[in-house]
Amino acid sequence: MIIAISTTGSNPEANMDPRFGRADGFLLYNLDDDTFRFLGNTQNIQAAHGAGIQAAQLLVDEKVQAVITGQCGPKALTVLTSAGIPVFEAPEGTVAARIFDFRQNRLREASLPKGASLL
Repeated sequence: MIIAISTTGSNPEANMDPRFGRADGFLLYNLDDDTFRFLGNTQNIQAAHGAGIQAAQLLVDEKVQAVITGQCGPKALTVLTSAGIPVFEAPEGTVAARIFDFRQNRLREASLPKGASLL
């Protein structure tokens, strides 16, 4: 299973970025073999609008199976959940700590308010 964690750096010891759409990048972490790679998000950091939707589509294209971030906007959340990718909200800390929390089922899955449809 490959999960994406919004991050300020390129390895598991970096801090999780609490932003989603304007995160520095995403650490794509393979839980099956404990390998990872960094996926930059520079195209969205300075975006005037639509950064969350574009970042979400980037992760859909990468075929991730779950996302961990601090806060995901409703439009980006709609893109991800429509693609069958659950989003988990997490407190600040290292990427490694959030991966541990994910493995221990300690993270809360984000959801849109009932009846909300934003796309």
